[in-house]
Amino acid sequence: MQRLCWIGVSVRRTWRAWLVTLALLVVAGSACATQTQPVHIGAGQSVVVLNGPWKFSTGDNIRWAGPDFDDSAWESVDLTAPPGAYDADVGLSDYVPGWGARGHPAYSGFGWYRLHVSVNAQDHRTLELLAPADVDDAYQVFFNDHLLAEAGDFAPVPPAVYSIQPRVIRLPPSLWWANGSDATGVIAFRVWMNASTARHDRSAGGLRVAPEIGTTDAVAARYRVQWMEAFWYDIVDALLATAFIVLAAMAFRLHVLNRADPLYSWLTVALALLSLSRANQAFFFWTQVESELQFAVSRSVLLDPMLLAAWTMTWRTAFGLHKGNRFPKLIGALTLAYMATSLFSRSFMQPMIPHPVVTDLKLAVTCLRWTMLLTNLYLVLRGARSRESWYVVPALLLVSIGLFARELNAMHIPGIWFPFGVGVSRTQFAFGAFDVAMFVLLLRRRSGLVRRDDRIRDEKPLGNGQPVARREPTSSTPK
Repeated sequence: MQRLCWIGVSVRRTWRAWLVTLALLVVAGSACATQTQPVHIGAGQSVVVLNGPWKFSTGDNIRWAGPDFDDSAWESVDLTAPPGAYDADVGLSDYVPGWGARGHPAYSGFGWYRLHVSVNAQDHRTLELLAPADVDDAYQVFFNDHLLAEAGDFAPVPPAVYSIQPRVIRLPPSLWWANGSDATGVIAFRVWMNASTARHDRSAGGLRVAPEIGTTDAVAARYRVQWMEAFWYDIVDALLATAFIVLAAMAFRLHVLNRADPLYSWLTVALALLSLSRANQAFFFWTQVESELQFAVSRSVLLDPMLLAAWTMTWRTAFGLHKGNRFPKLIGALTLAYMATSLFSRSFMQPMIPHPVVTDLKLAVTCLRWTMLLTNLYLVLRGARSRESWYVVPALLLVSIGLFARELNAMHIPGIWFPFGVGVSRTQFAFGAFDVAMFVLLLRRRSGLVRRDDRIRDEKPLGNGQPVARREPTSSTPK
């Protein structure tokens, strides 16, 4: 009986011990949950990629930049890129999905990223932060409540967005080494994304490339790598713009030689507009002069409609279908409608226009673009009958790949490739091949005009009305 009582007491004590242990574990777990552990970083001669996990929240509150704010309830976001990940538009490496792919599809506005860090660096070396190479769409970066830098202009409401470029941000030693040998604190990114970006890509939003931290020399090396990626992509557009303006000069020369043919005047205008469009692309990404709003208006509202109209008129005259006045009036009406609907469907017009109307306007833009595409297809089917016209068809198809890139994207056709490790888009490949095809076509047309002028010169009558007799080659005349 005593043994049974002793066993019962032991069991009760064991259960009590287990309950006490379980309670301690719950309390400890709760304490850990309310306190975000810092990421420990050793900054030597290399950079450290700040993959996180970052704490993330939508919304906006400037208090979120402070080190004492409790972000334990925020979402955790890992910015580690999968192997071989890249941006499908520009080709930047180490690309990650935005907040739209992490549970916030189509969300636009402000979002905050916070990372608690503890950096140990020998001899209190100067540290630098390599800002993200791509962000949707603008950002401010803070350390312990101190604004270090910003990409974009946050003074107006909403913020003005400019192109995101690789950027090195110096971290003041007075901020980092205030607490002794270890630099501790919170790096915070306040990000703004426009509604137009969210509509264009539901997976967009926030940091798309992880920032990096390290010493001056190490960060400078990574900075050069990121700039070279961006430079080589945009240098293709700059080279294409140069090639297009050379072709426009050739077309204008043909217009001077044969003013009766409207083809060369339309071709000159179309090539000049295409050159301006590609040059503007490189100008926007290489400089901070043109805002995203100005770039969008110049491209979507002005250049894109005029490009489609100019090239449609060019192919019409190239296929010899330029008789009658109704077709130019129809293209002019479509172009003006495209400009108007594109302008009033922009995000900055939405406060004045109801959202359902904006949705209808965007649908109208899509319909107008498809109308232009089908019109070009109609011109090919009707005009590509003679042998000479088939020299025009390859050029038409190649330039259409670039002009109607939006429609090809909707068909899920791959948009970028990486020859020699450099990202080159489908549009750039098509325009490069188009340059070659158009150069051959213009040389062929120029040769034909030269032969025509020689024939007219040889047959020009003398003063007595008799044509000039052609001199037959002799042994002393080269054949």
